[in-house]
Amino acid sequence: MNKVILKLLTALLITVATQATAQEGWEVIRITNGEWPPYFSQHLKHGGATSHLVTEALALQGVKVEYGWFPWIRSMQYAQSGQWHGSIGWKNTPDRAKSLLFSDPIAQVRPVIFHLKNIPFEWRALDDLMDKTIGGVIGYDYGAEFTRAETSGKLAVKRLTNEVQLFRVLLAGRIDIMVSNELVGHSILAKHFTPAQVIKITHHHLPVYEHQLHLALSKKNKSNKQLLKKFNKGLQQLKSSGRYEEIYRNLRTGQYEIKTE
Repeated sequence: MNKVILKLLTALLITVATQATAQEGWEVIRITNGEWPPYFSQHLKHGGATSHLVTEALALQGVKVEYGWFPWIRSMQYAQSGQWHGSIGWKNTPDRAKSLLFSDPIAQVRPVIFHLKNIPFEWRALDDLMDKTIGGVIGYDYGAEFTRAETSGKLAVKRLTNEVQLFRVLLAGRIDIMVSNELVGHSILAKHFTPAQVIKITHHHLPVYEHQLHLALSKKNKSNKQLLKKFNKGLQQLKSSGRYEEIYRNLRTGQYEIKTE
């Protein structure tokens, strides 16, 4: 089928699906969510780009999504316990796989190193960072190699509660560099800092590591195996039609930064 026609048919199906969710026979899935703009946020259009992707993929399979917005730790706890069907935006790890079913990838993310423009910075391997004080968020995973280097003391990592705090201490010169997802970091800077502050900060193009995010559904809910199959099928429809790429193009051009009323 011509890709343009497929895209139009997919758009039509999404429109019909999202308008018909109140009809009898539609399944409802309750998914926990959290704040990580522009991928996820209750303050952004459609709940952020990746929330929008998941909503559309499930709508194509006759499933309506209800999001609950919580701190990320609680979002995971509610999913693992089965209180909610699942949670959105998680890395598949052996420990999590004990209690959760993971979908096909819904996003590719790449943490990078942010630094002040007026301080020359270059790196190619973690050994190049040994003389730096590195900012990170408590509980965030920056890859196995980074974790081993931090745990062994090879890297000096200062962990704070969130990236807003990290950018503040970076601007104050209390850390040398910090790690943040590329798009998330720039979204935080645009929202929480002045143009005069933002212009002082840049990021290095090399990712610390790259990983994929998934929809995670609780193994305690018997219907979740079938729901996961439906989601993966809807996700493939979005990819085949070009809608998947369109959503992430819109993310990069800032269209999800429009706040909902």
